[in-house]
Amino acid sequence: MIDTDIISVGAMRFNTTMPLTRNKKGLLIQHPYFSISDDNAEYHFNGKDVMWAFLDALFPDDPLPRGPVKDDLWAPTMESPSMYQLFTDLAYEAFTEGNEYLVLYHTDGVVSMVQSLGEVALHNDIERAGTALSQIVKGEPCYSFTKYRDRKGTHLRRMVTVYHDKIAYEIIDLGARWYFRVVSQVFNAQYWPDGESICLRKPLSVQKSATKNGDKSLLSSMIWQAFNDTKGFQNRDIVVRMFKPLPALSSVLTREYDMLRWERYGGSA
Repeated sequence: MIDTDIISVGAMRFNTTMPLTRNKKGLLIQHPYFSISDDNAEYHFNGKDVMWAFLDALFPDDPLPRGPVKDDLWAPTMESPSMYQLFTDLAYEAFTEGNEYLVLYHTDGVVSMVQSLGEVALHNDIERAGTALSQIVKGEPCYSFTKYRDRKGTHLRRMVTVYHDKIAYEIIDLGARWYFRVVSQVFNAQYWPDGESICLRKPLSVQKSATKNGDKSLLSSMIWQAFNDTKGFQNRDIVVRMFKPLPALSSVLTREYDMLRWERYGGSA
């Protein structure tokens, strides 16, 4: 299954850059390979198609001319930069021009497609959920992007979070629905000395069509009830129902993972 990750253009680093690789006969051919790392993850790009997709994503509004790039890679002179220097300089230029993030579509780190984050079609009414959340939780909404995995695959979605007393109240925009969860972190000297993320309530979703009646909407009611039940959680004695490791996040659906974080680890309501 193809996974989706967001990487920082400013933070990514090039590990290996090879403009030429050997074919099955051992001959060097114009088949580029390079790898990058970001946030302790490594991604591999193999071939011209995915290389051009990467470069085009760096400059989505003004794609690089193919000719000069080809000359630097496969017809270099004494003054031509190495592939490592060329790609490093292009990434820095893209970042300084305002392109902060790329979206990588990959399978086990092998990239098949790249887009600039600005090119990804995302639902744009997350601010409505952010307003409802901040009015009830009384905090500043923080907007971000997250991965949501369902039976159709992994999708990039917009998310809003409001923090209160070390508890994160999160709403993810799924298009026709809002997905709502309440997340905190607990520590246990024996099992979780570094902390473990848990869901304090069963994750819920609500149709957007049912949330368009102002402050009395179903969404606001759901947020208010969750906030009322969990706002004092950090001051309570934590009772964990089951000390059992969670599966890898990439191996289960998002809702299944959140349900396990609630069922096993002592949700509050």
